[in-house]
Amino acid sequence: MITGLSVPLRNRAITQYLGIEATGVAMLNGKVIVTTSDGIHILDDTQSDNGTQINACVKTLKTDFGVFGNKRMRSLFIRGYIKRLKVYLNTESQNLERICTQQGGPVQDGAWVQGQRAQVGKYWQFEIRNISGEDFSVDGVDALINTLSLRR
Repeated sequence: MITGLSVPLRNRAITQYLGIEATGVAMLNGKVIVTTSDGIHILDDTQSDNGTQINACVKTLKTDFGVFGNKRMRSLFIRGYIKRLKVYLNTESQNLERICTQQGGPVQDGAWVQGQRAQVGKYWQFEIRNISGEDFSVDGVDALINTLSLRR
């Protein structure tokens, strides 16, 4: 097992965690949070390394991509470290949920999420959630859209 060390900046006292293969340790609102190869966990007390999984989410602001009118989302590319994610493509009137899974383990490059032809909107918002507390990071989001013009 790998020994996890934490140094709170408030008192500079080194805390040691044994029995958990932690790749990172942090303190947030008085709770100890650790990252492992299978996700992000909260250590419930100082006697146990069996923590609770954390549900994490990245949510963008609503955007019109700088283009007037309705748009259709063809695909979304999420750059970063990805295992399994739930991705929500939201417009002002429609919400679409997609599960994004990388085969053969986590991938640093990213993953594609396909849109749905019937989903049309002027403003779009993306919500990216982990599944079962699994670790992920988002370095960027690239969207491929079709703009829909009005017929006159």
